[in-house]
Amino acid sequence: MASRAAKDWKALISELRAQNWVVEDTTRGHHKAFAPEKSKGIVTFSESEDQHAFLNTVKALQLRGFEWPAPSKKDLAGQLRRLVLAPQPARGLLEEEPEAEEPEEEAAPPAPPSAPVMRTAPITPPPPAEVSEEQAVDQAFASLREARLYHSLAMAEFLGKQRAHEETARQLELARAELSSAAHSLATSKDAFDKVIGAPPLAETVAPARKRGRPTNEERARRAAAGRDEDGDDEPSSTDVNALEIEAVVQRGGR
Repeated sequence: MASRAAKDWKALISELRAQNWVVEDTTRGHHKAFAPEKSKGIVTFSESEDQHAFLNTVKALQLRGFEWPAPSKKDLAGQLRRLVLAPQPARGLLEEEPEAEEPEEEAAPPAPPSAPVMRTAPITPPPPAEVSEEQAVDQAFASLREARLYHSLAMAEFLGKQRAHEETARQLELARAELSSAAHSLATSKDAFDKVIGAPPLAETVAPARKRGRPTNEERARRAAAGRDEDGDDEPSSTDVNALEIEAVVQRGGR
């Protein structure tokens, strides 16, 4: 069962919130009570088994407008009844009838008054609220905790990007090695194919150019090696390369 002191503290906190006080818990297990009027300050307390600590806290709260013990429903109803049934002064007995004013002769309209000079006092900012040592420690600790959380998130993001970059570099190296192996295999297969069909040197398979200006096989081979096709593009078309290979094979077979 909860002790009597714990019940008293619980009832006190509940009544504070009922009277529009704001009660917040700190990281050290304390409570902060903010008065409805900000100018009355803050009361910081902790739940202690000492009855003197409870009474001192109640006294500090009462100095800032807190009512304790809380008024019962019967007391509130009696106060409301007294306000409603309080006798009101008769209106006719207290107020005198105004005397009839005699009409005055019409006079010339007065000159328009000059614009009044507005004199306002300089606005001074309110003095900064006093911060206790415990409040300063709590604020600094909260700021440090947020900074640590932000640093942890940034570090996790950096490590994830770094691992992704290393994996991409590794995949690029594997692809480069695969490409080199494929190029070597292609050159080996082509040499074996030329030996099987008994292909003569390329100079013996060059056909004379046609009169219409069509390039010879030697020119086509030179353009293909230079990375340009018949149309002058940077890359040779698949049709030109295939035609060149077919014509060279036909000529080699005829020989």
